[in-house]
Amino acid sequence: MIIGSDVIYQSAQAAEDMFQAMEILQGKINLTGLHYIDDETAAINLEMALLWKSINMEISRQ
Repeated sequence: MIIGSDVIYQSAQAAEDMFQAMEILQGKINLTGLHYIDDETAAINLEMALLWKSINMEISRQ
């Protein structure tokens, strides 16, 4: 949830993808001033978050 911000998601899947991405990136996604998130944007954000997580896990193994 973003305090003081209203966001409309194109679908429940878009909302789920964005919330998953926000959980992975914890504080690194800024939705200030954003009012609409479509399915493609949400899916891309989630994919980027998962890549970031994977890269960081690989780095920490070294």
